[in-house]
Amino acid sequence: MKREPMSRGGIPPASAVAPAGAADKASTSDAAKSGPRTPAEREQDYRKRQQDEAKASKETAQKTAKPKSRKRTAATRAVLTNYEIGGRISQINDKGRALLHG
Repeated sequence: MKREPMSRGGIPPASAVAPAGAADKASTSDAAKSGPRTPAEREQDYRKRQQDEAKASKETAQKTAKPKSRKRTAATRAVLTNYEIGGRISQINDKGRALLHG
């Protein structure tokens, strides 16, 4: 049986490997991004998320409030116009009875 020397297969030659200084910098920045965060960093992220959620909910509330107030204003305007031309204003109370005004 003939023995053959082991091949270097997947190991690149030393000249193809990146310099040690560049590898250290890359590993340090990767570790900072993916490593465990400090409590201060977690607190900062938490506060930022809370602010973003509060801002988003405030914007949503403003967007939904405008159409409601416009509908209410239009309905009020229609009732006022009806009253000004001599019509009656009617409302339904809690017991379901009609209340006529005017």
